Formats: sequence, C-alpha cells, structure tokens
Amino acid sequence: MNAEPDLAAAANATGRIGDGAPALWFDNIRGFNDARVTMNTIGSWQNHAISLGLPPNTPVKKQIDEFIRRWDNFPVTPERRANPAWAENTVDGDDINLFDILPLFRLNDGDGGFYLDKPVSFHAIRWIKITSVSKTSVSTAWK
Repeated sequence: MNAEPDLAAAANATGRIGDGAPALWFDNIRGFNDARVTMNTIGSWQNHAISLGLPPNTPVKKQIDEFIRRWDNFPVTPERRANPAWAENTVDGDDINLFDILPLFRLNDGDGGFYLDKPVSFHAIRWIKITSVSKTSVSTAWK
C-alpha cells in the first residue's frame, strides 16, 4: 500500500461508515521497512469502550462516566523506568529526515503538507494493536 493516496483514502472511507466503523492497522506500507499506522482507533463507541478497557457493547453513558472518573484522577504520578521501551527506538543527529522513519501522508484533500496528528501523541490509556477488523468486531492485543 502507498502512503499517499491509499492511507488517506482508507481513513476517509472508514470515517463515512458511521457508528461501528472499524479501526485500521497498516503494516505493509511501500517504501518503509518497519512502519505501522493505526487510524480510527476511537472512531466508534465500540472502539472507545475497548480503549477504556470496557466491553465493546458498553453503553455510551457508562463510557462517559468512566472517562470522567479517570479525568478526575488525572494527572497521575508518572512511572519512571531506567530503560523505557521507547528509548530503544530513537534517532539522533543533525541529518534526521522524518520521511525516512515515518510514513507521512496528507489526511485531507487540500492539506498543504503532512501533519503529525493526535494519533502520534501518547495517551494515558493502554496501547492496543488491532490484530483483525471486520464489519462487526475489532480484535486487539493489549500492550
């Protein structure tokens, strides 16, 4: 799959499905050896529930109540580690080229360039790997 225009086209098409739209996981992106992209991970209430560690069919009100409960407990004390996993994946030096390490692409028609969007940031909830997606379910592996 090409980073452009295929990833953006898939994301835009998924967004038009509406409620129950699946999360997307791409790990075979032309030109990148070990790049992975996830999109729409919380684009449906089912996926939102999963991201909170709740069953996919949790009612929206319960999800919001859980989110508020967590928000009230935020910020949490950071957990510091001597050798964090992210430190294994660093690039240093003056010649860093994001195009070499990230599958950058435009999400919307008319974007003037590439954006490192919210999915690139870190969240307080667990990371999930989408292992399979169908119209009715999302299989995940928690990290």
